[in-house]
Amino acid sequence: MSPAAAATLEVVVLHAQPDLATDGALNEACALLEAASGYCGHQFGQCVEEPGQYMLLIWWRHINDHLLTFRHSAAHSRWKQLIDAHVDSVSSVQHFTLAG
Repeated sequence: MSPAAAATLEVVVLHAQPDLATDGALNEACALLEAASGYCGHQFGQCVEEPGQYMLLIWWRHINDHLLTFRHSAAHSRWKQLIDAHVDSVSSVQHFTLAG
């Protein structure tokens, strides 16, 4: 699926070790996302002003694909294990309805 097929955008802002963007665990975690039901795409970026701050955008076909399906899966447990090893804190996780 592509982001154009998505109805929900998940926006995550987190603080992590500056090596998160280059660590192999991130690639494995993203592969788990890509295999999830209802996944439509993602982007990951590191803040220019604060190298320890990151933004993760995930497009979902429907909010329930994230909240009910992915979050209750073995893949999510593994995803958290991979990411949490590098994350200091999560500032926010929000879902937005996409118009247009």
